Amino acid sequence: MLDWKILAAGIAALILVAAFVAGDSQTNFLSDIINRIGGFLGSSPFGGLFSSTEEPQPVDIIIYPENLSLHLDKNNITLNSIELSEFTGDVSIDFSNKKISLSQKGSQLKLTAPIEKVTIEGLKIPKLLAENMRLEVVSGKYNITSNNGTIEVFNFFGQATITPQNIELMGNVTKIERK
Repeated sequence: MLDWKILAAGIAALILVAAFVAGDSQTNFLSDIINRIGGFLGSSPFGGLFSSTEEPQPVDIIIYPENLSLHLDKNNITLNSIELSEFTGDVSIDFSNKKISLSQKGSQLKLTAPIEKVTIEGLKIPKLLAENMRLEVVSGKYNITSNNGTIEVFNFFGQATITPQNIELMGNVTKIERK
């Protein structure tokens, strides 16, 4: 796969040089080509040199996993009736046993509690793969319902609500791919 990225980067570099020689009128054409190459490869061959032109879309995603792990960075969490401010660490959710565990980064602190209702605000997930599970996605652009589906979510930002049965992600994404 790395060989394709090198080849794509070389071709895109040639197009970039040609666009500069041709002038500014070809700039939109160039960004379209780079976005298509990035979409084909799953990421930009330039490693973030060009920003994504995809606009965030509002979305409501409900997934029903058996287990889920998240890494949080300074998020506010309401765990049942306990409020945690700027929590940084790992959250592990075991839906089959209806337990949630929080491990604070840089300390020995670990909290395990039953899941009643947990809210995580300001959640950022660059990439989430939900494989072979019951899921529902509702938004203006994406409407997916499956009892055994797979989706890949890119650049989620919003709020998560965790119940003993599922996790609901409400916020914005740049892209969702159905696998």
